[in-house]
Amino acid sequence: NEGFDPGLAHVIPNGVNCEDYQPRPGDPALRASLGIPEEGPVAAIIAAVRPEKRHDLYIETAARIVKEIPAARFLVIGDGPSRDDFHGLARDSGVEEEVVFLGARHDIPDLLGIVDAIVLPSTDVESAPICLLEALAAGVPQVASRIGGIPDIVEDGQTGFLVEAGDIDGLVEHLLTLFTRQEVRDRMAGASRKRALEVFSVEKMVRAHEFLMETLVAERGATG
Repeated sequence: NEGFDPGLAHVIPNGVNCEDYQPRPGDPALRASLGIPEEGPVAAIIAAVRPEKRHDLYIETAARIVKEIPAARFLVIGDGPSRDDFHGLARDSGVEEEVVFLGARHDIPDLLGIVDAIVLPSTDVESAPICLLEALAAGVPQVASRIGGIPDIVEDGQTGFLVEAGDIDGLVEHLLTLFTRQEVRDRMAGASRKRALEVFSVEKMVRAHEFLMETLVAERGATG
């Protein structure tokens, strides 16, 4: 409670550009340039490389999955002060080759074309992560923690999977499902795109702002 009437609050979801971010076939040349095996499944985390984003959980998940799927690759997209620390953790965990640190990138829509699942294992605070909205629009299933605003974006069992914060077993289980069951991946991809268009498009966000402003102006006129 911040001391004001909750009835005065209006929630407008963030929007994502559903033209820039849309399902696209993976580019074999891009995979090859990143050293990703031709047939191997790919996960990605897109986030600032800081402790609170819990790249350590992502790396531990990778270490467990590659024991079952050696060709799997785990992209780390983004940069930050903890990059060297997490790179060292990947090396110490025996997945220095499988966890691929890409740094900051400006070709996220293309990268999403080669990704089978977006992972966000944060355990503390998340509001409305843009990476999950982009994943929805691109038709990429999500595996993320059930914290903050994430459950408002990821529809559990429909567009992706939610896990309790810190649940590595859940991360591993759901990623293995997406890596090995094409029918689940395809179903969630379609549901993700549909949800982006219906709830999180830029057009929806702009119209919601316009409607709110029109409503406030009308109310002020009626009381003036």
